[in-house]
Amino acid sequence: MAANGPRPGRIFCSLMRRTIQTAHPWAHALDVSEARADLHESAGPYLGDHADLQPHPGSARSVLQGFSDRVVLPDSATEQGWWPGPPERVADSLRRAQRVAQWLWTMDDDVVGLVIHGAFGSMLLSALLQPGAIQATLERENPSSYDIGFWYRLDTASVTLLELDRESGEVTVGWINRIDHLIDPAV
Repeated sequence: MAANGPRPGRIFCSLMRRTIQTAHPWAHALDVSEARADLHESAGPYLGDHADLQPHPGSARSVLQGFSDRVVLPDSATEQGWWPGPPERVADSLRRAQRVAQWLWTMDDDVVGLVIHGAFGSMLLSALLQPGAIQATLERENPSSYDIGFWYRLDTASVTLLELDRESGEVTVGWINRIDHLIDPAV
């Protein structure tokens, strides 16, 4: 990614093992990494299928640290896991996306990389690009992901580039769901 786009000064990933594993080579190459508890996939960690979510506390701190020597875990990641609650409802995921969007607007770094998940990534894009639509969805009683009205397809290991202009409040989309870095030109 650094060879094909802007070089992040910081990389943040969720506390879910697959994002730490995905972020590791990037973090190692750039000598940066951090993790945040609020970047996890919609619903949080759970067992079972999406129709019957069973709470799960997430991986233990030592397990997460075993995936990467670059990960800087928050204090909330303990040996008992990092997720304190039941599976997250859609409205809670949308509110979290709003909070993460607000946090991104406050970042002092010029370039920040996020290694996150498809459903939450779509919600975060919506919070950044269509904040009014997210707020309208939250005003519904017990909203579902279908109530959002639009969805951004984010393939596994895809890359999205947004530029946030703090002065104007504008968001410029460089690209969404880019996967050309995964294509082998020899094939």
